[in-house]
Amino acid sequence: MQENMRELTENHIMLNWNRSASPLVSVRCITYNHAPYIACALESFLMQETNFPFEIVVHDDASTDETADIIRTYESRFPHIIKAIYETENQYSKNDGSLKRIIDSECCGKYFAFCEGDDYWIDCKKLQKQVDFLESHQEYVACAHNTLFIELNNRKKDHLMFSQKDAVLTIDNLAERYHASSLMCRSCEYLDIPLFFSCSLAPGDVKLAAYLKFKGPIFRSGEVMSAYRRGVLGSWSKTNADCKRNVANRLNVISFYEEFDEWTDHKYESVSHRIDWLKFNLLLKQGFFFKAKQKYPGLFKKMSLHEKLYYFFKKFFRR
Repeated sequence: MQENMRELTENHIMLNWNRSASPLVSVRCITYNHAPYIACALESFLMQETNFPFEIVVHDDASTDETADIIRTYESRFPHIIKAIYETENQYSKNDGSLKRIIDSECCGKYFAFCEGDDYWIDCKKLQKQVDFLESHQEYVACAHNTLFIELNNRKKDHLMFSQKDAVLTIDNLAERYHASSLMCRSCEYLDIPLFFSCSLAPGDVKLAAYLKFKGPIFRSGEVMSAYRRGVLGSWSKTNADCKRNVANRLNVISFYEEFDEWTDHKYESVSHRIDWLKFNLLLKQGFFFKAKQKYPGLFKKMSLHEKLYYFFKKFFRR
């Protein structure tokens, strides 16, 4: 990718654009201490081949490494495409919605695409394909696709997030997922998100997926067009590997869904079912096998024999 980037210019990227038109897509990239990865992310955005203008809004959240310097290098080369925001104070840690508000104020697109600074796209037609879909399918609020999980822990093999089949995700199947790097949504839907979503400590992709499914269906393509580095220092996956933080993260997700359930006036059984499953699963993860069985007998009956044996022995042989 780097060899191609040496020859890439703004004029080349904008060759098929209507240069008098506003950006149709805003690529939203949040980054913090991603110096080893941010160049790859930015290059994967710049390599997109489209017949419409897009902008790259990259927000450096007061990184303490060289991330901001790397962004400045790309910003100087592509000043009409890259909009950079450099914080001197970390916004994410405030947990008051300021991070979203700051980025929202810089985004002009009809559609928003998302990718954090340690992930990247692997299909140069990704934006074009997703815009074409949403332009011709007004009934969908968003679209997503499959993602390659790159395991930085050598004990695991790289794998796809899900089988390569298309699916329609709705409020009735909250457990069905996509990775944040694959999402494109209509900006009008995203900008209306209530403040409590931003203030919740649950992961952003969990909150956004719930809200978008509430607003309407999401089309999820089986095509693989992005890559997620799993195990990056400071990332959700790395933090979640710590046992105590894992429990805290799960409790944050449960708390969010309970608040979401109240916000929707307890209208959707799928939400309460999701809450029950998360609580049941947390009890099992913590080794409370019999408590989980007693409190959620219906969910326990649905477990396979293999799962029951696994969690039974885990109770007695916890490290």
